[in-house]
Amino acid sequence: MYDQLGYVKSRTGSSTEWTAPRNAYQSSDGKWLGLSASSQSIAERVMRLVGHPEVIREPWFADHTGQVEHQKELDRLIGGWISKHTGAEVQAAFEAEEAVIGPIYSIADIFEDPQYLARETITTVEDPILGPARVQNAIPRLVDTPAAFVIWAATSARITVRSCGMNWATPTRSSTPRWRVA
Repeated sequence: MYDQLGYVKSRTGSSTEWTAPRNAYQSSDGKWLGLSASSQSIAERVMRLVGHPEVIREPWFADHTGQVEHQKELDRLIGGWISKHTGAEVQAAFEAEEAVIGPIYSIADIFEDPQYLARETITTVEDPILGPARVQNAIPRLVDTPAAFVIWAATSARITVRSCGMNWATPTRSSTPRWRVA
């Protein structure tokens, strides 16, 4: 659309401007969950689950246009319910109602997930300053031609950053790298 009409799509955060309910919500234990309930039957099940079946009878709830126009209200109702339950409770309740919701992983979740571990999504490289560092592995991981790191890019990044007039304070294993303008 940009090259033909000059239209630049604006950012919408974790929601969309063409379907609702669809967003990211935080549970009572701080976990983030991503909900996609753009199918009418699923949207109705979600509203019953979160204790607001009256919304289903609203004329605007009958189609996507109306749901999108009332997205903030839907987010308030759904987010209010989710915020009173743990992530595990929310996922169990949604699964029981056959509605789609799933965890939004933090890096700590990724490092602990059995599937990430089994697929070797995280690998260890040797950093000249930090020592062994765990980083994202090459994806996809092909059976006959598995990818491998030839050089660790962090060394190149430090060189590039310095050449751009920035200094990277030398980190240690017990400190966080800090950036500052030269």
